[in-house]
Amino acid sequence: MKDLSAAILQGNAFWQRVVKISVLFNSGVLVLLTLLVVVDVSMRYLFLKPIPGAAEMTELMLPYIAFCSFAYALVAGAHVRMTLVVNKISPPP
Repeated sequence: MKDLSAAILQGNAFWQRVVKISVLFNSGVLVLLTLLVVVDVSMRYLFLKPIPGAAEMTELMLPYIAFCSFAYALVAGAHVRMTLVVNKISPPP
């Protein structure tokens, strides 16, 4: 895993492009999800006609939002780390 992270950070063009595409796809899905929820709620309360299957569509979009952001989090160094716990558990040098 460190080799892949190092390859991305060192400027491997292929992996940087994969990350960029992942971020763009993730952004598009997030905008689509937001619009779908806003339109569905508006239609439900204003016209009493919700979009059929809107709840299922939003449920299917959520994993894409979560998993497509992993590549960007790896490059940005934004993953949650356990250093606090490890430092507390490990004996002092």
